[in-house]
Amino acid sequence: MVSRERVVKAVHAVAPRGSRARLLLFLESLPAEELAQSCVTDADDDELIYDYIALKAQGGSSTGAHPDAEHPRDQQQGPAGAMASPEAALNLDSLCPRGAQAAKCVVSRLMHLGKCIGTAVRVAWAAGDEPMGDIVLTARHCVEEGGACLSGLCAFDGDLAFLAARPDLDVAVFRGPRGRGLRLMQHALLPGGDIWLLSFPLPVELEFAATSAAAAGAGGAAAATAATADEVPTVDRGTVSRIGPTGLSAVASFNTGMRDSSGGAVLCGPCALAGLYTCLLWHLQGLGEAGSSTSSSSGGASASSTPPATVERDPACMWTPPPDAAVDAVDAAAGDVGKAAELSWINIPHKSCASMFTTATALWQLLQQVGEGPRDPLEVAQTAATALTRRLTKRGRRSER
Repeated sequence: MVSRERVVKAVHAVAPRGSRARLLLFLESLPAEELAQSCVTDADDDELIYDYIALKAQGGSSTGAHPDAEHPRDQQQGPAGAMASPEAALNLDSLCPRGAQAAKCVVSRLMHLGKCIGTAVRVAWAAGDEPMGDIVLTARHCVEEGGACLSGLCAFDGDLAFLAARPDLDVAVFRGPRGRGLRLMQHALLPGGDIWLLSFPLPVELEFAATSAAAAGAGGAAAATAATADEVPTVDRGTVSRIGPTGLSAVASFNTGMRDSSGGAVLCGPCALAGLYTCLLWHLQGLGEAGSSTSSSSGGASASSTPPATVERDPACMWTPPPDAAVDAVDAAAGDVGKAAELSWINIPHKSCASMFTTATALWQLLQQVGEGPRDPLEVAQTAATALTRRLTKRGRRSER
């Protein structure tokens, strides 16, 4: 069981601003016998207890078990509106106690031969205030080239070792430097909810490159400030627009889904990873069906191709997507001045692009397949409850003596 005081502490520690009052009012009306029958205990971490009470408040399941592919998120109940408060904001300092460098703990530039080719995310599932891990995720299309994984990849100031990938999820799993990471989201992802994207988009990086170089050349405090700012990712706020029928992918509205954003962390709170950013959905008028494509932020495959749902474990043997029909059509039009001018004219009003991301459900599934997945939260809670019962039993026996 979990005490009312412990739940209050967890709500204050994890609940987004704007939803705390609602949860605390619900907690006051919750009968003591229901808390006594809960699957969480005082020994569990704040996030697990918060997930339990938030689901309770919405009339959802109180098991605390992580949703999986057999139970799509769009079919589950959860803390709807928990992140939809207009005052809600992502506090990067809560990710790590190192102030402005907080976000560097959990997201990093994905480097290859000294060049940034995307964004990488480190995940963790250890209980406590400092979840640690060495599993690094990124978008698969960033690291696949010619049917093989690029060698010499680096992130978080260290080398990455390939573990696995899944083409249909567009996710690659690596083992990298150990450090603080993000927990996989354990409650339902619902359309209309607020989310954030942490990434290193190339246009933004280029915009500040000159300023950073000038500050670095000045030395002193200016150089130190520039070095710190250079490691902090771009933060963008968006909304969950739609969740796929399987719950493994979702569409969101973001403004900075540009080149090198692929692999970025999609968050639904300071430490909750809702998914991995993978690509943009775009359309060019004048190209027919070829103009509708899934265009990743640093390359990728046409929507007409169907990536296999198999786990790739050999970095030298990976599925290669076919050529992008839309890109071929644009290249063909470039040789025709009239056609190129027509395409430019009808597409001058730049249309908004929808962003795609692979959900935490899919990431959970892939990590379980690879054998690197976190334990089921319900199992963790039951283990903690069993350990607590044993300790109390031992104390009782000692007191009888």
